[in-house]
Amino acid sequence: MDEIAINELTDTSLTGDGTFDRLMRATKAHLDAEFKMGRIKGGEYAQVYLGSLTAVMQTALQFTLEQRKAAQDAALTQAKIQTERYQQGILKQQQINLATEHETAKLQQAQLRQQTENLRLEADKLKAETAQMEQQTENLAATKAQTLEQTALVKQQTLNAITQNDTLLKEQCKLDAEFDLLQEQKLQTVAQTALVTQKRVTEKAQITASGVDEDSVIGRQKGLYLAQTNGFERDAVQKAAKLMVDSWNVRRTTDDATSANETNRLDDVTVGRAVERLLSNVNA
Repeated sequence: MDEIAINELTDTSLTGDGTFDRLMRATKAHLDAEFKMGRIKGGEYAQVYLGSLTAVMQTALQFTLEQRKAAQDAALTQAKIQTERYQQGILKQQQINLATEHETAKLQQAQLRQQTENLRLEADKLKAETAQMEQQTENLAATKAQTLEQTALVKQQTLNAITQNDTLLKEQCKLDAEFDLLQEQKLQTVAQTALVTQKRVTEKAQITASGVDEDSVIGRQKGLYLAQTNGFERDAVQKAAKLMVDSWNVRRTTDDATSANETNRLDDVTVGRAVERLLSNVNA
């Protein structure tokens, strides 16, 4: 609570506008009326007056304090109302922000689900191809085993048919070669699966900065592109500044009457700005 000024309580005069002054005038008027009607005797007047003076002083002081306190309470209440309104505004904005973030998160989740589904379909396709290759390998293994049995039977039956036996041996070698070829195709399928996985990481690095090492090929390419962009900009500024300075030198050398002004943009101020930009780009 601010300090109470004395003039709020009294102007230190009988005609003052302070709380004590006004209450005291009213009290004195009542005492005078009672004295004139004989209800207060001469000897009692001083005692009654002193008691009234003390009571009025306490009442005036209490009234002033309560009045100031009421004003302070009103101001505090108003401040609380303003604070609550401000907090409600912040809360409303936070709710709007949360709603926006929620919608963004939903969209990102939908995109992620779609990407995951695409990758799953691709993985299922590769899995099916791998299973098909494995089935073919098993079929060829069974065929090889069957061929071996047939070869043994044929050997037993064709002891006197060396030419036919040689033919069967060649067929067996062919089957062995086909079996080896299928084994190699299976290994290629596994390698292709690993390549698709690595390709997915590489393609993701093309559109986002996450997971890209600065020392990687993509990281160094990005750094090179940025350096080239800055180099092109500095080269353009240097060429423009050199063109303006050379033009000014040639025209000044061949014609003393040449005027450098704001129209032809060869005045000292314009050339100075170009040179200053040139120096700034080379950190000079």
